[in-house]
Amino acid sequence: MNRKQFILLLCLVLVVFSGLAIFLFRNSFAIDDNENEILLGEVTKLERYAIDYANNTDTTLTSTELCLQYLRRNRYNDSKWIALLGNIDEDFVEYVDSKGGVDISDDAVLVDLDTYKDIDFIHMAAVLNCYYKYGDTVKLMGLYNVSSDYSGYAGDLLTFLNEITNYRINNSITDNNILLNYSNSLLGTNKDSTFDSDDMYADLDAINLYYGDDIDLSKFTDSLEKYYVTGDSKYNYKNRVESSRDYFGNDEDALKNKIKTLLQNNTVQGVLVRDLVGKVTNVDYDVVATSFVNYIMEKPYLEIASNSGNMVVGDDDIEVKIYESNLGVPKIDMTHEICEVEVIDDIMYVNATNAGSTVITLSSNNGKASVTYNLTSTNVAPEIIKDLDLEYEFSSGIESSIVIEAKGTNNTYTWYIADKKDSDYTRLGTTAIPRYTFSPNMEMDGKYIKCVVSNDGNSDVTTKVALLRVKNVSLGDIVNTGDMTLKVAFSIIFLVICANIFVFALRKYKEV
Repeated sequence: MNRKQFILLLCLVLVVFSGLAIFLFRNSFAIDDNENEILLGEVTKLERYAIDYANNTDTTLTSTELCLQYLRRNRYNDSKWIALLGNIDEDFVEYVDSKGGVDISDDAVLVDLDTYKDIDFIHMAAVLNCYYKYGDTVKLMGLYNVSSDYSGYAGDLLTFLNEITNYRINNSITDNNILLNYSNSLLGTNKDSTFDSDDMYADLDAINLYYGDDIDLSKFTDSLEKYYVTGDSKYNYKNRVESSRDYFGNDEDALKNKIKTLLQNNTVQGVLVRDLVGKVTNVDYDVVATSFVNYIMEKPYLEIASNSGNMVVGDDDIEVKIYESNLGVPKIDMTHEICEVEVIDDIMYVNATNAGSTVITLSSNNGKASVTYNLTSTNVAPEIIKDLDLEYEFSSGIESSIVIEAKGTNNTYTWYIADKKDSDYTRLGTTAIPRYTFSPNMEMDGKYIKCVVSNDGNSDVTTKVALLRVKNVSLGDIVNTGDMTLKVAFSIIFLVICANIFVFALRKYKEV
């Protein structure tokens, strides 16, 4: 084989190997598509259909309103929503379907990239539809001028008011503080309720999208991209609640009075939540209004599913469910550093690293809410798996090791030596692994060694006693002791010398 043939073969092998490697490992390096981008890609397709439809029919609706109507067509098109928004353009729905439709489900969500909570996208579209079409005021049933807020947070608060009222009645609650705490635990949190975080995010996003002065809703998809993906708009998902206060104001008393006025509208109650009529009290109004004000003023709520736990070091993490609103990035403190704690989404993961007890404090970023979790952990008890041999033979001055195997967590291994098997033992040293490495000397010959294995919270266990044999040997004897270190070293030296002799001889041959 000549030089060119060899290079060609080598290139061919590299190409084949590279292709095989890409095929085998491509899934290992795959990056999941961003869920928000996928959904907004479908919204882009819907907007194109809406623009074509608006340009080629006699509709008076804008492309944005057509999109919003299409998104709410199934979930928000009953008699109550028709009373607020009127009928949707069914011809546009048929037009989209005739073009192949869009892949947007009725329960489609966007993911908040800060809190990783879901945002009910269809709910947001329905609320935004009302603001976009009517502004601040909408004609209820075509007769009564009412606030457009009833399509969003005010309507959700009416439904939530019914939930709180029923809870008070069914559980005979007479303590207003108990009722308020229950209301705070549900409104805008990740607990299941009629007004949880999914709905709260959607309602506030609709307000911010509509009232944001640097958001052009005539370009529907671009607006959503600015708000939810890039965060380039003044109001966006990163400052959602703070931004909404430009709409609600910063006066807590004034906002509370506004909310109570919206809730106490008997006409709207009769249309939207008829179950409220005749059973709701001033206490119920006050509690719900207070909870909403607390949320808008970013007063955090924090609760955990359990407040104590026990675990063994090495077990799977304890997972503690967190219920919260306006938590931000939580602070984590503990009285004793015996565990690792991490909060991911709405779960606190606790991993014990040592035995003992500690109090873990989880608090909001502003320090206005906190909870504690008491952890007690224990080590796995030590147990000898592979004991010491009866006897060890070493060479004086040559580094050697004695090894055992043991179960247990956070074990320490203390090694002892004695002149006689049953005499008093002197401590040689302590290791964190079941291995003792040392350089034997002739004074150790005929002595005995043992190891005590211990960890916090459990009884110690001791190995058998082993006899040490140490001999004084020459260099030749060392090479033949079974220790391969010097043999390997001498072999390497020999190979290096041979290689140099070969190179030298080759150069002389070429010179001739």
